[in-house]
Amino acid sequence: PFDHSQATFVAREAVNFLKANKDQPTFCMASFFEPHSPFNFSNEFYGTYDGVDPPVPTTSAEDDQWVPEIFRDMPDEDQKGITRAYHTSVRYLDQNVGYILDQLEEMGIADETLIVFFGDHGYLLGHHKRFEKHMMWEEAVRVPLLVKNGSGAKRISDQVELVDVVPTVLDMMELPALAGAQGESLSPIISGKPQKNPLIYAEYMADNKAMVSDGRYKYIFTSGKRDLGQGYATGNPPTGVLHRLYDMEKDPTEGRDMSEELNYQPELERLQSALLEWFRETHPLAGRVSPDLSLDEQLSLYCEPMEEGDPMQE
Repeated sequence: PFDHSQATFVAREAVNFLKANKDQPTFCMASFFEPHSPFNFSNEFYGTYDGVDPPVPTTSAEDDQWVPEIFRDMPDEDQKGITRAYHTSVRYLDQNVGYILDQLEEMGIADETLIVFFGDHGYLLGHHKRFEKHMMWEEAVRVPLLVKNGSGAKRISDQVELVDVVPTVLDMMELPALAGAQGESLSPIISGKPQKNPLIYAEYMADNKAMVSDGRYKYIFTSGKRDLGQGYATGNPPTGVLHRLYDMEKDPTEGRDMSEELNYQPELERLQSALLEWFRETHPLAGRVSPDLSLDEQLSLYCEPMEEGDPMQE
């Protein structure tokens, strides 16, 4: 039942903490598991979307090499069932987040509380013929990020990274910056100032890939030395090094790799250089990757998870 479910417990514990400390400055983080496979929700939410026929996302032939074996030949109704379960879990989460917000109002501290809501990753719900999040497509890397500080609301379309959340919270609370932290405060963007760095980066080392995007173009590098891991093996031979470039304006569903198109080479090279420079600035072992190596060799070293005995660890 709802009253005894996991997310409800987290929400209530958060509210109890806030009530106990509402008369002094405090920090509270409520970390929910939902909506994440296996898509938890309490009994009251069963059947919420029965009868709803979820749309089937557009896919392309390029997706086939990445489809995990566990998703192949899945009946349409099973696919739709996964989508319904996901949205049911979202609704369950929404009710618990709403409970926290309502309690802040009742305590009379809502307008003086900085509220930040975000998720750690998106979810593929039939997009690219998959039902998880271990890729660099938009549905997987885009997450909600909502910031409430007083009254008023506006939508900001700038691309930002979750690594910016901690610097933002410290800045808005007028607290000292965290020494050595990556990321920048989003306060200037929130106040309407132009974004300093429009490039965003993401990495998923379990499958040896990284990406950089400027909003219009997205570049994805994959070392491709092995099949996909984490239980999502495709059964296909390893791809080897792959460079992919997507034009998000002309191809928002990322169905056509443009990395070998002549007129896209300047954009490809620009983003390749940006990704390499980012690794050089942020990777803990950057000093051990020789700039004399080829682009493929350098990016592969940065994207390969190290194993015991790897000379890079010495």
